[in-house]
Formats: sequence, C-alpha cells, structure tokens
Amino acid sequence: MKTQGCTKKRNPARSSDSCGIIRLQAVHFSVMLAMLLMIICVFSRIIFAENVESVKLVPEDGVSYNEERCRDVLQKIFDGNTEDLSISVLSGDECFDIARESITLYEDGDFLFAVIDPSGGMQKIEGTRAYSLDGGRVWHVGAFHARSGLGDMYILDRKILMVDGIHGVGPTGTYTFPRISFDYGKTYPLTITCSNVEKITALPFIQQDYNAYCYPRVMSIDRKQNRMEISYFMRSFPAHEEAETEFYRQVIRLSDFAVLEETDLCGLSPIAE
Repeated sequence: MKTQGCTKKRNPARSSDSCGIIRLQAVHFSVMLAMLLMIICVFSRIIFAENVESVKLVPEDGVSYNEERCRDVLQKIFDGNTEDLSISVLSGDECFDIARESITLYEDGDFLFAVIDPSGGMQKIEGTRAYSLDGGRVWHVGAFHARSGLGDMYILDRKILMVDGIHGVGPTGTYTFPRISFDYGKTYPLTITCSNVEKITALPFIQQDYNAYCYPRVMSIDRKQNRMEISYFMRSFPAHEEAETEFYRQVIRLSDFAVLEETDLCGLSPIAE
C-alpha cells in the first residue's frame, strides 16, 4: 500500500495578511514622509522669511528724507537684488563718484555706504547718505551735502575723505582743501590745510592778473607705504578755460592724515613769504 504523504498547503489568509501589513507600512511611511516634508517646508519658509526680513532705518535727528524710496533701495541692496536700480558699486580705494548713477554704493565687508539720489542746488549737491555696519540689516540715514564743484571722494578704513572742487572760497583767495569725516559723513572736523597754498593763491599778481583759484586732487594711494599723494592745481577765470597748472604737492600719511612732505613746484613760496 502506498502511504499518502502529508503536504503543507499555503494559507491564503496568511498571505493576504502579509500583503495588508506591507500596505499599511507603505501608507505609514508615506504619511511620515509627507509630514517630514511639511516640517522641512515650514522651516524653509521660516529661514527664508528671516532672510527677506525688512531692513531697519535709523534716521539722524532732524533729517528729512524719502523713507519709501530709501527703504526700497536699501532693501534691494540687502537682498542683493539691484538689477532694476541705477547703481554704481565701488570698493577698495576707488574714487567715490556720485555723478555716475542715481545710487552709489561702497562695500567693505559688513561696512556699506550709499549715496541716494543726489541733486544739484545753490552751489551744492544734496542727497541722502546711508551706512550700515552689519552688512545691510540696519541702516543709519542722514543728509549728504557737498559743494557743486565736487572733486573726489574716498572711503579709507571707514573714514571719508572729501576733496571738494573749485567752488570753495578761502579768506585770502579762492581755494579748497581735503576734509575728513570720522562719523561716516555727518561732520568733517579735520582738514588737510597748507599755509603755502593759501599764501601763493593770495599773491597780488595771481589774484589781480589771473584771478586764479586752486583745488586739490588725490594723485595716488599707497597702502603698503601708508601714504597718499595730493596735488594742488591752479586755474584761471573764466571757469570754462581748460588749462590747469599743478603748483604744489603734499604727501599724507594715511593712518592719521599727517603731512609728511611738501613740494613747491612753482617756486613761489619764497615770494609769498
């Protein structure tokens, strides 16, 4: 007789339970993944919101300015979204020429300095200046003033050197000297003066026969040698005449703006004495 062996039969119910468990696990994983994505999305929105947080404006006492315009410009500078602005961006020892665009921005790490919408007035240029010490999150807003014959402007280690143009009038003649601000353009307490320049421009034959005026110009800045060279030029009225003469030269120490050297190029100092 043949003995019938026992064979295990597959339990369809058990197979169905396994598939159900797998489905449940898949659904659970999908839910967990969706929740994780939502959490990531929420945190991303929070981080993004912090990045686009509105800049803060701190106006100086008594300063009148277009807050809406300044906020829009300074926010775009902070966001790095300046494509639609008429802006000139400078750094290092470049000459700060506010006549290039509506907005001139100087960058030096977290230090930013901007002049916004300068316009001409009665022998002067007016506009809004703003500076930030933290990369553009907080801006200190003040008034920008310069003579209409603006010459050069430099920012040297957060100190502003203003070299006015031809319209400054001194007590003994028509001349201008470089001025330095230690408070980001609010005041200019230090002036690089030169008594020989004053005496030379006051000579009778220069004042009567040539009716001359003089103005300085930064010729070079040497960081390695801690020196800056300034030349004084003389021109005659009428103002449309193009001829100019370099007649005096100074070498200035950058760290404290002390005068190191002076050269009389025209030889008029002994006469002026």
